Amino acid sequence: MQSSTFIAIFLILIAGIFAFKFYQNIVRRNSLRRTSDGLFIWVEWNGKECSSHQDPNAPGGAWYTDNSDSNSWGGDGGDAGGDGGGGD
Repeated sequence: MQSSTFIAIFLILIAGIFAFKFYQNIVRRNSLRRTSDGLFIWVEWNGKECSSHQDPNAPGGAWYTDNSDSNSWGGDGGDAGGDGGGGD
C-alpha cells in the first residue's frame, strides 16, 4: 500500500472518530435533565439511559475529562452506566 493511501485512510478514520464523539456529546447534552430529587439523567448515543447523583460535566462526573490525563479522548471520565460514582 502506498504511503499516501495509508495517510488518507488514517485521516478518514480520525475524522470518523471526531464525528462520532461530536454526535455522542450532542445526544447526551440534548437529553440531560435533572429530577426533583437531584438525580441527573441522560441518554447515550445507543439509547441507553444513564443516571448520576453528580453533574456529569463537573470534575469527577461521568463526562468530565481531565486534560492532564494521558488517556483523555474527551469522553467518559467515569461510570456512565451507573450512578457516576457520586458516593451518595
